[in-house]
Amino acid sequence: MKSREEIFAAVKVALSKKRFDHTIMVAENAVILADLYGIDKKAMWAMAMLHDIAKEMDSEEMFAVADKYGYTISKLSLDFVPNMHAEVGALIAEKEFGFKDRDFLNAIKYHVLGRPAMSVPEKILFICDHTEPSRPNPARMSYLFEMAKTDLDETMLRFISMLLEYQNKRGYSLSIRERIWETFDYLLDERRKNKQNFPKAGSSAGLLTDVEFDAALEVIRRNRISVKSVQNIRTLGGFISNYGKCRRTVKTKGLVRSADLSRLTEEEALYLKEESGLTLIIDLRTPAEIAKAPDRKIPGVDYVKAPLIQAYSGIRADYLTERYIKSASEREKAWLLSEYARIPVVRSMYQSMFTDKEALNTFGQIFRLIQSEEGTVLFHCTSGKDRTGVLSAMLLYVLGCDEKDIINDYNASAISFNAMSENHMELLKRYEYEEDVLIGLQSTLSVVPEAIREGLDRITSRYPAREMFAMEVLGMNEEEIDNFQNKFLTE
Repeated sequence: MKSREEIFAAVKVALSKKRFDHTIMVAENAVILADLYGIDKKAMWAMAMLHDIAKEMDSEEMFAVADKYGYTISKLSLDFVPNMHAEVGALIAEKEFGFKDRDFLNAIKYHVLGRPAMSVPEKILFICDHTEPSRPNPARMSYLFEMAKTDLDETMLRFISMLLEYQNKRGYSLSIRERIWETFDYLLDERRKNKQNFPKAGSSAGLLTDVEFDAALEVIRRNRISVKSVQNIRTLGGFISNYGKCRRTVKTKGLVRSADLSRLTEEEALYLKEESGLTLIIDLRTPAEIAKAPDRKIPGVDYVKAPLIQAYSGIRADYLTERYIKSASEREKAWLLSEYARIPVVRSMYQSMFTDKEALNTFGQIFRLIQSEEGTVLFHCTSGKDRTGVLSAMLLYVLGCDEKDIINDYNASAISFNAMSENHMELLKRYEYEEDVLIGLQSTLSVVPEAIREGLDRITSRYPAREMFAMEVLGMNEEEIDNFQNKFLTE
């Protein structure tokens, strides 16, 4: 490897003053982190100094370097030219400056977009490049650099989350989006393995553990509403909020979640209105679902449609529930479940609700509706467990409730559907269908704890402060957040 003086001189000649100043800062910060994580500081400095060596080359120059050394530029860089200088920079570091260590070369190569399974040097350069003080929002960059001193993976997760938001605004190509999502999902899986916030489910991953079941049952006992014609109906009351200086509790009246109200009787409608103080119903279903099973209108109660999933596709659990209950063939039921109701599909659906721009805009509108309503608000989808569950999770998160309580509220839907689920499990077992079909059935009629956990992880990793999520995603200001919490929390 060339000497420190040779590297310094070469980089200074290759870059403009602004880019050179950026490089110096990246190198200095990289040495700080290298020292903390037991990485060779001299090698780290040299690698950081060279990370942008090709930054101010034009495309023709970079292609010429690649041709000189018989290197083929990746399709990723062809699709996203700003990444090309990273590939060519790694090539120059290896061929012209004598770098041999693959981790350090990969640090240069992947410092723009990152990748799954990054080494420590790769993470350090990525973080130092993105937190360099001249970047936009220096206060946040400084905070994240300080975080990196104790947790590289958590810091990486935050930055990849920021890249996801940025690529949504800029409309990156499919290959770029896939790379960023692959990296994010890898980091999220690693975080979950290491953090272990929740007890692990069994091998099916769709069934509750004994601990989870007991906690969910307690939620049902405390929050259940006695309206027999409506499935899965309960309040969000009783959960503890740790937001602010004192512990508060979510009010017993104010927020109600349920399945659709198509079978609601007149007597029950009157009871629901008077007992809970209901003034607004928010229907999260699509127009097609509403047409099949319209809610019973309750006099004096406003009704608003706020569909969270516009395209009502075959993977929707509620659709499958209707299909296999009415089907004459058990084999068709099993086929539908094995094809469309696998847990990964359910998890993918949840992921879209937690990250899709249109869905998040709808959540923001819903929060504003709830905020402006004086009485109790009831919100529902068809079965009251998926879309309703995600909205409940967001409401409780903004109200300052613990993540375990949010999971318990979600899991409580499993209790409501438990009997039906067990009956259909026995039916399919008689026909000796494979385990993944049984798991598909469980995910359709019950809950998938991993789906809501992953969704919460996406929020907490991107927005560790609840007010940050409320402000940046839901469009609330500080006063609205305070009013929202004061409205639904009691001492």
